[in-house]
Amino acid sequence: MRRQSEFQIVCGLWLSPDFSDALAGRKEPPWVNHSNVDFSALHRTLSDLFPAGLRVEIQVPNDTIDQVAVHVRQDGRRGRSIRCEDFGTALLQAAKREHESVIDVRESWAPLHALKTRSKAPPPAIFPFVVTAPHFDNAMIWVASTRPSLGLPAVPYPDQENKYNGTLPTAFTQRLGKIFGVPYEPMCVLDCM
Repeated sequence: MRRQSEFQIVCGLWLSPDFSDALAGRKEPPWVNHSNVDFSALHRTLSDLFPAGLRVEIQVPNDTIDQVAVHVRQDGRRGRSIRCEDFGTALLQAAKREHESVIDVRESWAPLHALKTRSKAPPPAIFPFVVTAPHFDNAMIWVASTRPSLGLPAVPYPDQENKYNGTLPTAFTQRLGKIFGVPYEPMCVLDCM
């Protein structure tokens, strides 16, 4: 059971699947069967990318947000934000009940997806995860400490362009490729949902 003083935040790692082979006609467009994804391996991969410290725990959902969900929201259709905060809210509510490293969100996320089937879905465009810390300060220090993992300075300079756009390490993109069966571009954005 979580203690009342703990602070939780949902972060979203925006990813770019590499569709160059599909666009060039060399391969079929990739699809992901979420029932076959090893979300425990994804939890380990994310934990390796962002070593927690400060008594911070990371939890991942057993689902992802694909680019169709993002694109449908891009034009403001359905009255929902492109940042998918409703997915984040549902994940946070589930994290308050579940304390395992992988949180079951399939039922709560089902009405939020543009494509309802998760057995043949596009690769993830956003991968949200929950950060639980003993206090707000620990969580914010942890969020700031993720920047160097993405090749960014720990403290952004005021005149720095693309201050939130990071670069994923090659080992991380390779592990993502194995988990989801599709290669990923190195560019990313880490956002709070």
